[in-house]
Amino acid sequence: MILKIYDTPLVTARRLIEHLLGKMDKFRQERPFHLALSGGETPALMFELWAREYSQDTHWEKLHLWWVDERCVPYWDSDSNYGLVRTLLTTVVLIPGEHIHAMRGEGNPEGEALRYGAEMVDYLPLRMGYPCFDLVFLGIGDDGHTASVFPGNGELLTTIASCVATRNPHTGQQRLTVTGQPLILSGEICFLVTGEKKSHIVGEVIGNPECCPASYVAHCGNHVSFFLDKSAAKKITP
Repeated sequence: MILKIYDTPLVTARRLIEHLLGKMDKFRQERPFHLALSGGETPALMFELWAREYSQDTHWEKLHLWWVDERCVPYWDSDSNYGLVRTLLTTVVLIPGEHIHAMRGEGNPEGEALRYGAEMVDYLPLRMGYPCFDLVFLGIGDDGHTASVFPGNGELLTTIASCVATRNPHTGQQRLTVTGQPLILSGEICFLVTGEKKSHIVGEVIGNPECCPASYVAHCGNHVSFFLDKSAAKKITP
């Protein structure tokens, strides 16, 4: 586990984009590079920055975009993770439409989970029988959830299904989520977390491998890095 701590959210987002571009430059395999995205305020800053400052540096023809989770709403709804990326990034840059693998939040949740899981198997490399991404961007909720795997849904960390329908236990909202095994078996995981309000849960996740779903992924995943601003890193103990 590697901790990378920067002064501000803007610098943190910029360094994560540069990290991704560096990984893509070193990627020599004769296949696309598969990146899984998360939603939220900090990723929104990153998407806007990526489109504005790094579009010309990105090999869009090589990159395929996926989502780790989605709210069961249409893409034009303000809650849609895909809709956020669509507004800030994919309609602004020159990425081929067939490289965008969105979860269809407006569909039947159980049916869409099966469809998306099958699409993952069709496109992604397999490790230990699971489809896996080359790089995953994850966040951490105040309660320790990551993707849409919430505390109390520990079975989603080890299920053989790659994508499932679930619910936010706090609001009851239906969600779709990639499950634990495709995440932890992916080539690399980068947690992007900023802001003092996340400092307590960041400290818990890094210090306790059993406290919540995010800590499970952080401690079991391949090549895990945390991209944090100084405010989010305040509670990390040496």
